[in-house]
Amino acid sequence: MRNKAILIVSFGTSHLDALEKTIYTLQKDVADAFSEYKIYSAFTSGIIIKKLAAAGVNILNTEQALKAAIDNGVKELIVQPSLIIEGDEYEKLCSTAEKYANSFEKLSIGKPLLSAKSDYSAVVDIIASHFTEQIAEGLVLMGHGSENAADVSYNRLQEMFIEQGYKNAIVGTVEGRLDIKSVMDKISANGIVNATVAPLMLVAGDHAKNDMAGGEHSWQTVMAKAGVNVSAVLKGLGEFKEIRNIYIEHIRSAIN
Repeated sequence: MRNKAILIVSFGTSHLDALEKTIYTLQKDVADAFSEYKIYSAFTSGIIIKKLAAAGVNILNTEQALKAAIDNGVKELIVQPSLIIEGDEYEKLCSTAEKYANSFEKLSIGKPLLSAKSDYSAVVDIIASHFTEQIAEGLVLMGHGSENAADVSYNRLQEMFIEQGYKNAIVGTVEGRLDIKSVMDKISANGIVNATVAPLMLVAGDHAKNDMAGGEHSWQTVMAKAGVNVSAVLKGLGEFKEIRNIYIEHIRSAIN
């Protein structure tokens, strides 16, 4: 019996196509990279867990996954979130995991995607390599955003794009301070006429399909009404292997 395990915790998505391309692919990559560890997974969104259950897909929540690891005799557990920033979801995860710390000989929690300065730089490089033409003309990246102080992470990422020479890469958020008005102000200030909008989220799920692209109130529509030639890319960050590799490095750091 393997008494070492990695628990990958995601917010989740009910879009099965996106789930397969991102969260499930990340789980497979982690299993391949850490063959001596048993892999558990959990979602934090109760609403998404219920939606998936109705579709016949059963996913554990964080507490259920922690209890399953304990029941299966796991002694060393690495909890790795597939989150982007250290916001509310990360704080809740840490709080939940710490309640069970005494049930393990070792419990470590890995960092989200954007943590160290090197993470920001790497994410900029990865995005630039996948959107070479778009980043030169105009690339708008839609993040989730947070009311938490960690929302400043999106500002840091914006600064890193500029620092690395990508002045037409614009970071925005659905629920944070860098809202659509801030995005439109930057588009205007930079004189951008052709833009691509893409998710700055692990999964191209509800926000990407509704808030970013498609609907009459979506960012794509707002930009088009302002005279911008805009196209949308429905591809979550989790679809890029280099992004998944950052999470794998964070697991290595948590193990050591």
